Amino acid sequence: MEIGAFEIEDDVLNLEHPRMIVTLRPWIDVGSVGTMAFSYLDNFFDIQPFFTTHPVGKLSHPGRFYDFTRYRPTMYRVEGVRNIDVPNSSLRGIKNHMGHDYLFLRILEPHSNSELVLDSIVEVAEYYGASMYWQIGSMYGATPHTRPLTITGWSSEEKIQQCFEELNIHASTYEGPTSIMSMATEKLRDKGISTSHTLVQLPPYARLEEDYRGQEQILALLDKVYDFGFDLTEIIKKADEQYSHLDGLVQADPAVKSMVKKLEQLYDAQSREPNEPDVKLPGSVDALLRDLEKNADNDDPVEPTS
Repeated sequence: MEIGAFEIEDDVLNLEHPRMIVTLRPWIDVGSVGTMAFSYLDNFFDIQPFFTTHPVGKLSHPGRFYDFTRYRPTMYRVEGVRNIDVPNSSLRGIKNHMGHDYLFLRILEPHSNSELVLDSIVEVAEYYGASMYWQIGSMYGATPHTRPLTITGWSSEEKIQQCFEELNIHASTYEGPTSIMSMATEKLRDKGISTSHTLVQLPPYARLEEDYRGQEQILALLDKVYDFGFDLTEIIKKADEQYSHLDGLVQADPAVKSMVKKLEQLYDAQSREPNEPDVKLPGSVDALLRDLEKNADNDDPVEPTS
C-alpha cells in the first residue's frame, strides 16, 4: 500500500491512534542525539513483554528525494554475501497491548521534492489517526558542559506543555535557517493533531560525534512525560565519563577554558529569577555560535541563547 511517497506494509500491528516520535537527520541531530535515542528506544521496546515492534514502511523511491553522492549507500556483507543499504526515511510501529501505541519516524532530510515528503508525512499521520507528533533533536547552543544541558521546546498538548514548564523548558526564539520538514508541525496542527518539539542544546566547543549527555536528557524527558520506565544508568555512566574527559581537554586549553567560564556566567544569569539582571552573550562565544550558524548547511545548526 502507498500513502503519498511512502510504501506501507500491511498493518499487522493494527496501530490505534499512535503517538509519533520523530527525528530529523542530519539537520537537528548534532551529536547523533536523536539517532542514539531511537536506537535505545528500539532496543527497549524489542524486549518489553507487552509490546510488539515491526517495520511499517519507507519511501518507495528514495532516489527521487536523495542525492546518493551526498548520502552514500553503505555496503555490508552477511555470510560473505554483499548487501547495500540505501539511505531512506523509515517508519517503525510499536504496538502496546496494555496502552498507547507508538510510531517512530526517522526522517532523512530530502535534497529534492521536499514538499512531497512533507505532505506524505502528514498523510501517514492522518491515516493512522496519530494522537501526537513529537519531534526530538539537538543543536549547538550556549550551554557549558559543566551545567545541566538546556532543552528548548513547546507542545500544543496542555498536559505536556505543563510538564515542560515545570522542567523549565521554554520555547526557542530562534530565527534563521531551518528545514522545510519543520512545516510538518504546522500542517498537522491545522489537521487537529497535537504536536510537540524539543531540542537539547549541546556545548558548541565539544563537537562530539556521539553526545551521551544529550541522549540521556532527551530520553529522560520522554520517560518523564510517558512513564516508560527507562533504566538510563549505563548512558549516565558513559555521559559522565565522556564529559569528564572533555573537562580535561578544556582545562588544558586556556582559550576554551575562558570561553567555558563565560558560558557558565551566562547560563547562571539566565537561570536566576526574572527580576535578576541579564548577562549579554560574550563576544568570543557569540563569534563561535555565529561561525557555527554560518556552517548550518554543513549539518551544524545552532540554537541561540535568547
